[in-house]
Amino acid sequence: MKYLIIPLLWLVTTEISSAQVFYQNQKGDKIGLLNENGKVFAPPIYDDFGDYAEGMMPAKISGKFGYLNSKGKMIIRAKYDYADKFVKGYSIVGLKGKSGLIDKKGKLVVPCMYDLMVLSDDGHIVVDKDRKSAVIDTKNNLLVPFKYDKIWRFHHNYAIAKVGDKSGLINHRGSTILEPKYHYLNDFINGYSSGFSFTDQKMGLLDTNGKVLLSPEYDFVFAHQDGLVYLTKNNLHGFADQSGKILLQPEYTKVHQLQDGLLMIEKNKKYGFANSRGEIVIPIIYDEAGDFSEGLAPVLKGGFWSFIDKSGKTKINGSFIGVMMGFNRGYAPFGKRDFSSGAHYTNDKWGLIDKNGKIVISNKYQSVGTPYKGYLTVENNGRKYLINMKEEIIADLKYEERPVELIGN
Repeated sequence: MKYLIIPLLWLVTTEISSAQVFYQNQKGDKIGLLNENGKVFAPPIYDDFGDYAEGMMPAKISGKFGYLNSKGKMIIRAKYDYADKFVKGYSIVGLKGKSGLIDKKGKLVVPCMYDLMVLSDDGHIVVDKDRKSAVIDTKNNLLVPFKYDKIWRFHHNYAIAKVGDKSGLINHRGSTILEPKYHYLNDFINGYSSGFSFTDQKMGLLDTNGKVLLSPEYDFVFAHQDGLVYLTKNNLHGFADQSGKILLQPEYTKVHQLQDGLLMIEKNKKYGFANSRGEIVIPIIYDEAGDFSEGLAPVLKGGFWSFIDKSGKTKINGSFIGVMMGFNRGYAPFGKRDFSSGAHYTNDKWGLIDKNGKIVISNKYQSVGTPYKGYLTVENNGRKYLINMKEEIIADLKYEERPVELIGN
């Protein structure tokens, strides 16, 4: 019997040295997993899977969740109504509408007694009960009492805490850093500054001492973990550093977030690149562009796509017409535009090039995935396949969405 095979539609970032790629395979209404080369990781007997992290994956069977290990063996018995990914050795599970916490041995270290539980990437645990929020540790000790109407996820030991309709800032010990007097605060994900507003009109920037770094005159302010603060004013974009120094005035139609050391910017329907100091390092002369990745960026000029390096030098000469995307694991997808089905819809044909500009997969597919260990997914004539770099079919695939890989440690 043939199985239908579907790429698992979640993305989990991990260290590349221990990454794994999985694809779903379907038998009737049950699903299993294949690894990156088409070998069976888990047979098609499961109802669902969650995110793979720290060598563990939630798996639902007979209506309940348990956990598979890195070899696909169920090592934590399926008995939970809900199961999250592992973070720093612990995972949230749900039972009868309540949330608790387990360790990697399956021990329930925090009983399923909370209405909601959020495990931050830094290990802090926010819990909700009876419409109030608190913070606990992995032994269920109360670190911050149930006195807040809402506590959000922690970043760098800080979390936004709400009392009534006002927001403030607390640390992981429960100390009040900023009194709850703000209409809005976004997360201090850089550990230093945050966008704020006193009303629902304009936003500014403040630090963890409450010092106003940018007056509230912007439409939106967002302090990012990349160390930059992105600004919007009168529907135009710019950015500042985390202390509020304006580096690029908000006068650009688009400012993408920092990627591979540079930011793509748009002005007057032309594209260029700025560095994190706000200096225009690649002129705004291109008709279209993509973000930098792996040291290169696709740019369109005169109807042809090229790849430039961070000095603006052409590294792959402009000979591609249609659609071009950035590099990932040494390969870049390129598409040939096809408007035959109507003026507002394209049946683009996709292929891959390498960093020498050589076509390694011809643009004849409706979609192509990113190669991983010599294998990738493609769609052709309504059918989906797992192939190798010689375009030999490894497995017959079928899925509803364009493939997104699940990569786990």
